[in-house]
Amino acid sequence: MKSYRSTLIGSCAMMYLYAMTKGVLPIAMVEMTKALQFSLTQGGGIPFAGDFILLVVLFASGFIAAKVGKVCAIIGGGWILTGTLLLSGFSNSYYAILGLTLVSGVGTGVIEALLNPFIHDLTVGDEGKALNVVNAFFSVGACTSVLIFGELLFLGLGWRSLYFTAAAMAAGSTLFFTIMRPKGGVYKDNVEPLHLGKIAKSPQSITLGIALFAAGGVEAVLLFWSASYVQLSLGGTVRAAAVGTAIFAGAMAIGRVYSGKVAHKYGLWTIVTAMGVLGICSALGMFLSQSIWFFYLCLMFGGFAVAPGWPSIQSYAAKRMPDFDATMLMIYLSAWGIPGFALSIFTVGAVGDRFGLQFGFLVVTGLFSLLVAAMTFERKVFTSKNS
Repeated sequence: MKSYRSTLIGSCAMMYLYAMTKGVLPIAMVEMTKALQFSLTQGGGIPFAGDFILLVVLFASGFIAAKVGKVCAIIGGGWILTGTLLLSGFSNSYYAILGLTLVSGVGTGVIEALLNPFIHDLTVGDEGKALNVVNAFFSVGACTSVLIFGELLFLGLGWRSLYFTAAAMAAGSTLFFTIMRPKGGVYKDNVEPLHLGKIAKSPQSITLGIALFAAGGVEAVLLFWSASYVQLSLGGTVRAAAVGTAIFAGAMAIGRVYSGKVAHKYGLWTIVTAMGVLGICSALGMFLSQSIWFFYLCLMFGGFAVAPGWPSIQSYAAKRMPDFDATMLMIYLSAWGIPGFALSIFTVGAVGDRFGLQFGFLVVTGLFSLLVAAMTFERKVFTSKNS
């Protein structure tokens, strides 16, 4: 029991690391464009390149896990992130940052692909409780890291200090996971990477992939665009915008912990679908909102609504399709979620440019509706002995 809890705590640290690495560039971007003399368009290409490599690594991670084991792969990914963050702090050109971001995509890809399957293997039969709790630390990391990095810039320490701080935090998280890892081997490393082809042909896995695409898209849009919405659509200050993002991330963290606790009572499908309906209502409220305080309230409910999405759908899929290798199934679903992040953020921006950001937030309503529709279709059409 002590080893089990230690491993979960270490996994929380790695999920925090994964989220924290996402927060460095957005905060440092403006200063970096001035210091290294590159455009915002070039700056936007940095995370895109990293996410492209991340997506490629997702598909390779099954083979990596089968060769060296999930634990060793996750630890390796953590040290890759640590090294690239440290070297980025010393970089003196755009192309150096771009190249290091490409390398860091290997680290983030391995962690994204294998951390959730590792937790699932460790906690089979717990209805996604551990997955939801560990994934809550993505929300915590997204919130606190932005506050930390923003404060460093406010104190006048410069963009390089953000990367050095992030590297130190990454090293600490990786070392902590290494110390807390399960002793005497790893769990279920007989990964079957060739199952990916069979999984991709399954209509049921495609349906759940669409659900994860929608869940990932909502999470990305509300994390990325909420601050801009407060400022551009509601006339709020930068501080008010930061409060809005913190409210959403905090609600998402609480929602994931609570979802894990009630999963045994209500079931994963019920939780994800019910929260999707709540999300539709909260997104419509955001669209109709005329005050910051009402928007905050809708944003809080939006955080609760999106909370169980990613981890619960992965856990639900593993339970519903036991004939597939769970690791490869979760990797496959993540390969839907990552594009959901990127395309949804882009779509909201494109709609916002043409019709205003308020109308861009109708995309959130559409994504929540797609999530509910996909989950309902999967439940009605497909049967499972583990349903």
